[in-house]
Amino acid sequence: MANLTKNILFYILTSLALSYEPTTISGVVLNKNNTPINDVYISSEIDHLYSDNNGNFILLYKKNTEIVSFERIGYKIKKIKISDLKKNNKIFLDQEAIAFKETKISNLTGEIDRHNATKDVHLYSQKNITSSDNHFKDILNQIPNFNFAGASSRPRYFQIRGIGERSQYAGEGGPIYYVGTLIDGIDISGIAMPLFLNNIKQIEVHQGPQSYAYGNNSMGGLINIKTLDPSNQKIKKIQFMLGNNGKFNFSIYENLKSLNKKNKSNIFMNYSINYNKDEGFMSNEFLNKKTNTKNELNGNLKLLFDVHENLFSKLSLMYANLDNGYDMWTPDNNGEITYTNEPGKDSQKLNAASLEHQLKINKNIKIIHLITDLTSKLEHSYDSDWGNDEFWASDPYNWDVNYQGYAYQFYQKELRTRKNKTSELRFITNFSNFTSTFGYYQKYLNEEDEATGWILGGEDIKLNSLFNISTKGFYTETKTNDFNNNFNLTINTRSESMNLNYSAVHYHTHLPEDISYVNKNILSTLNGARISFLYAINN
Repeated sequence: MANLTKNILFYILTSLALSYEPTTISGVVLNKNNTPINDVYISSEIDHLYSDNNGNFILLYKKNTEIVSFERIGYKIKKIKISDLKKNNKIFLDQEAIAFKETKISNLTGEIDRHNATKDVHLYSQKNITSSDNHFKDILNQIPNFNFAGASSRPRYFQIRGIGERSQYAGEGGPIYYVGTLIDGIDISGIAMPLFLNNIKQIEVHQGPQSYAYGNNSMGGLINIKTLDPSNQKIKKIQFMLGNNGKFNFSIYENLKSLNKKNKSNIFMNYSINYNKDEGFMSNEFLNKKTNTKNELNGNLKLLFDVHENLFSKLSLMYANLDNGYDMWTPDNNGEITYTNEPGKDSQKLNAASLEHQLKINKNIKIIHLITDLTSKLEHSYDSDWGNDEFWASDPYNWDVNYQGYAYQFYQKELRTRKNKTSELRFITNFSNFTSTFGYYQKYLNEEDEATGWILGGEDIKLNSLFNISTKGFYTETKTNDFNNNFNLTINTRSESMNLNYSAVHYHTHLPEDISYVNKNILSTLNGARISFLYAINN
């Protein structure tokens, strides 16, 4: 009797277990043209998988009432009961366009949709910047056809498609660049070290010649950087970062709501502060300390005056103090240990401001006025013999001071002060299918260099030079807006004149009478034009 009871219980338990054992169902996923769709995510209550290259799948399920979900990017989600899937195992998915927010890029006529641009532009915004990205250098490798020269503590000499600057040592030329750099309309070409990312809205890298729109400083391309505009939102972001080699970073960004709520006119403000400290990975064996350090402070303040629905003004202030060491060159190129007795610096102090006014006369006419002011002081210095007396006296160099007659000792130092003022007035009209822009631009740049060391191949021991550059230009842009036929035509013209005055004092030896003077004035004209066609096959 006991054995019979055990057998009955065994059969009952086995039946219950089998009744809950999942079963399978197979099928195929197709589009409306009966073409198989691969990599469709298919899920039931107890199983999930992807369709194979032929659209086939085999799925586990338990109940006929279960819902099976079919999902793939670019197609509408479909949900089917197991009972219905048994009747027809062919699943047809309908395509679905994915709606993304259209990216805007800068243009002379204002911001335009990226897909309507007729030039090669690469965009980087907050979604491309991770929490570990602190400086523009951290995202440079993402930009195709883009490079920078490494002979500075922070990148400031850029090349696009192989065209651009590698340096600007004394005697190499004036402050005119193949690749221009703008931040909030402020021209920081050649001095763009303080490009920190904690308040960046968008970075536009315009590849190829842009001189038809932006003048001499953009013969090879343009880097246009926009910081976040103030808005009527309460936003605050604080970030700390710690790392090896003494890495410490603190940044704060805050957007304040309207500062003037009582009146109809609103004033919005945001600010950002970034502090960065880094000992670097280079060690100086002679001085027994880190000499390639970074100590950087950067701040931005922005005010938006929303005076009227047709008038607003925007003030941007920028401050930077980069007190960076520069000790990177080694005779044996070991990459980690230096031997210099006079380590250098690559520092910069910068104060800049831009003020932009936009006035809408009516729905068809808009006027933009932008003025900027900048003062920058840089020091670039380094131990140009890359060592010290003891180092050069030892093997394998064996530099004998008594035999050679002098110590192998050189030091290069360049102090550069730049003052730059710009003003731009732009009229934008929009009538019928045509948008036109007429603009006037002027810039006054003063750059003073004081250099000591091995200059002009050793011809000079000291050079004091001064560049005074005044630039004036007229430009136009006319675009058709014939979107019904998906056809656009853009015509650009620019005429720009530049007056460059260069004066210099050359010190050839330590003798006071061994001095020569240079004073030269150069007039040049840039005339440029561009015609582009854009035809969109469909949306």
